[in-house]
Amino acid sequence: MISNIQKCSNPVIGQYFDKKIEQGKHYNNARCAAAKKLIRIIWSVEKNKKPFQIPDNLLSS
Repeated sequence: MISNIQKCSNPVIGQYFDKKIEQGKHYNNARCAAAKKLIRIIWSVEKNKKPFQIPDNLLSS
């Protein structure tokens, strides 16, 4: 469920989810991979004490 929300509001997660689907992963596997990606982003933000920045190439699309 969190992946569905993030897919719409976070282009990084959405692109990663779509990539996994294109690789032939099942929907639930792609959703779990996207959730793990989100956890890694959150961990990095906490560890480095820096805000998450969406790459410019994803903002323009």
